[in-house]
Amino acid sequence: MSINSWADANEAGLRAFRAGGYGEAERHFRRAVLEAEREHPGGLPVAKALNNLAETYRMQRKYSDAEGVFRHALAVKEQLLGPDHPEVATGLSNLGALKYTLGDLDDAERLFKNALAIIEVALGRDHPDAAKTLSNIAGVYFMQGRRVEAEALYRSALEIREKAFGPSHPELAMTLMNLATLCRAGGKSDEAERLTARAALIESESRSKSAGRKEPEPCEHSTSVDETRKT
Repeated sequence: MSINSWADANEAGLRAFRAGGYGEAERHFRRAVLEAEREHPGGLPVAKALNNLAETYRMQRKYSDAEGVFRHALAVKEQLLGPDHPEVATGLSNLGALKYTLGDLDDAERLFKNALAIIEVALGRDHPDAAKTLSNIAGVYFMQGRRVEAEALYRSALEIREKAFGPSHPELAMTLMNLATLCRAGGKSDEAERLTARAALIESESRSKSAGRKEPEPCEHSTSVDETRKT
């Protein structure tokens, strides 16, 4: 394939990423960044290409490189869109997820809370992005041993997702499993079993419906501590 634009390079990177060829994806996304900077200096394509490159670094456990590129993508968004745009919240969440992976829980908490503040003002407290960020903060609290606070946030996230997507949407499954883990740790075995069974049913139904769908890919939505799939 001849690569003539940032979009061509980005698409080649996505194909390699889907196939698990992260080294090849990295090379294409590097090219995408260069082409985006040439074609759209300071524009959102630059931030998108940077985000995809950073996510590829993360998948290869090149965490220092990933952090630098995620920060670059965030700076582009802040310069272009202002500090209170939902895309900036995405950038903050990406950094927060990386910090969580590295065990820097205090920094992860700060970044996720900053993202949540933007989302709640820009999109509303009941927006699905708020639920995702609440789940991420809950994950930090769980790792810090703050189980009561974590449980409350997971329940809030579950309520938002149920209202937004309905009671059987795949978005609910991981939240249900995380909440089940907390209930089990807190001695609420019966509720934990109910939550686990509900999550298993949702995942089973989702697998049967998803046959033939394309594989996950890096994108401009935030990476997520409690979710392995990119949406």
